[in-house]
Amino acid sequence: MSSFTDELMKQLRFISDAGNAFMKQNKQRLTGQQRVLAILKMEDGMKQSFLAELLDLRPSSIAELVKKMEAAGDIVRLEDETDKRIKRIHLTDQGREKAEKNASLKEANHSEAFFAGLTEAEQQAFHTSLEKVAEGWDADFKESAKRFTDPMDRFQKIQEFRDSFFEGFENMDPEVLKKMRKMERPFHNRFADNLQKMSPEDIEKIQSMRESFMNYLSDHQDDMDPDKIREMQEEMAHAMRDFHRDGGGRPRGFGREFPHGFWRRGNKPEND
Repeated sequence: MSSFTDELMKQLRFISDAGNAFMKQNKQRLTGQQRVLAILKMEDGMKQSFLAELLDLRPSSIAELVKKMEAAGDIVRLEDETDKRIKRIHLTDQGREKAEKNASLKEANHSEAFFAGLTEAEQQAFHTSLEKVAEGWDADFKESAKRFTDPMDRFQKIQEFRDSFFEGFENMDPEVLKKMRKMERPFHNRFADNLQKMSPEDIEKIQSMRESFMNYLSDHQDDMDPDKIREMQEEMAHAMRDFHRDGGGRPRGFGREFPHGFWRRGNKPEND
């Protein structure tokens, strides 16, 4: 490490520590309990193991956190509707009220004051430079750095993918839908085993690729070219091989870690 890059690291550490202190001072940084409340506000009824993965916590740590929150009356653990062996975590009225309060504090954005020393153009240039720093890391460090992704950002991307997953299905011919489900099955299995470990950027790439595939199928319902479909399937399979799930293991089934009914919501508008 040169003396100059050493100085850059010190400056980054100083800015990072100052940023954390600034966010905490202005109620912009959430505690562990507040993060659980925020995630359950977005999607109630999660499994404890999935919460642990989103928050990057050890099973023992999330168990202790959930125990404290249940004792405080913020959450309750209920049996899964389809599998009594599984307990899902739900917000109580008190917990939901706290989550709403936290959300209102989060919306009061103070970040502009922190970057007041930079013009808008300089802020954009700084943003671009930080992206280039991350792009220059080796593959192993890039993979390990994914755990630093904000859990709320990661889960929001998962939600967006869920909501877009069924777009356009309603008006398709039933026979075409049947063919599509068969063709997408390999994609489902690969994606399910990687989804929870992906960064928001990874999910965006897969979502964009899937949308291209869906658009092609939609535009060629009557004259579907088998060779073209096979080519796009191979592209999706190749892309999925770029996203390895830590620890390996076989696929656990598409969407199995999500709350009951999670994957149906994108296809059925919720009643007001």
